Order: sequence, then C-alpha cells, then structure tokens
Amino acid sequence: GFPQCSGVALGIDRLLMLQGGYKRIEDLILFPLSAMLTQAH
Repeated sequence: GFPQCSGVALGIDRLLMLQGGYKRIEDLILFPLSAMLTQAH
C-alpha cells in the first residue's frame, strides 16, 4: 500500500476557499463527490 505521510501545506482549493469567502469547499471545487453521490440516489 501507500506509505503513511503527512504535511502542513494548504492546497490551492483551500486557499481559494478562504480568499473567496466560501463556507464549504464543495461550493468551490468543480466536481464535488458529495453532489455526485446525492444525485445518484
């Protein structure tokens, strides 16, 4: 499997979320998994 790893870097999506004032990251990302799952059911 994949070795354990950790980091403290912020992703570009998180930085844009903070800069744009979004409360949820799902409002910012292009293809949110949660939206796809709710539409499938």
